Amino acid sequence: MKKKQNKQGKAKKIINIILDVFCIFLFIFAAYHLVLKFTNNSIYLFGVRSDVVLSDSMSFVSEDKKVQKFLQGHDERLKKGDLVYSTKVKDDTELNVYDIVIFKNMDNGKETIHRIVDIRAGSDYLDGKERYVIRADTAKFTETDGAYTRDQIIAKYKSRIGGIGHVYRFFSSIFGLILEVGLIFIVILYQYLDDKYYGSKKIEQTSSTNIVETDVKVVEPAPVQVVEEKPQESIDIKRDIPERSKETGRFVSKKKKDMPVRSKETGRFVSNKKK
Repeated sequence: MKKKQNKQGKAKKIINIILDVFCIFLFIFAAYHLVLKFTNNSIYLFGVRSDVVLSDSMSFVSEDKKVQKFLQGHDERLKKGDLVYSTKVKDDTELNVYDIVIFKNMDNGKETIHRIVDIRAGSDYLDGKERYVIRADTAKFTETDGAYTRDQIIAKYKSRIGGIGHVYRFFSSIFGLILEVGLIFIVILYQYLDDKYYGSKKIEQTSSTNIVETDVKVVEPAPVQVVEEKPQESIDIKRDIPERSKETGRFVSKKKKDMPVRSKETGRFVSNKKK
């Protein structure tokens, strides 16, 4: 019984630990998306940000032969719904041709993820800053591709998880946030009720065990009294065997003091003991 209770207790502890980790993860996830929802700014966790690809502009290569030749050997493609991870571009961040970057599009002001196809020297411009020509893999090669300064490039692409972006976007929405908060509440409520029920049950088991222990009286065995038997006096059989009297012809005891004697005066047998 005790072994079974110990196993149940260990299983409960493991389940509670898993639920605690899940609850903490949900809380961080919900807080992260809540900040994104109201600030419209990406948050870098440990120097990495996450974004969802919203279009197929990087999912295949353009039919333009110049583009195909240029991208030969660079097969990294981003599809709609992919979750991409990137690091912040700093002053010392190295940017090269073929790098995929997130930048602020001059045409619509939105953050866009495309590829650097050329780097132009700063001497060609009045401000002396280098320009990075950025273009989608699906776009045709043109001489009027947008050129951006380093300040306009936000992050550099590192890796992706295919297709999970749709789930990520859902949890970033209002309905997703409500679901996250609801799950956290359910987990906390479950743990509270479980602890209350399990705790009361444990107290009942403990009290019942105590009652049984107090009702049982241990009867101690009575001390054994050792009775010493006195050795019986040995009887001298030969000494007590009567012998025939020569005078009277009768059997009489060998003990003279006990042998009756006929009185000469009265003629009766009297005891031989002297008073």
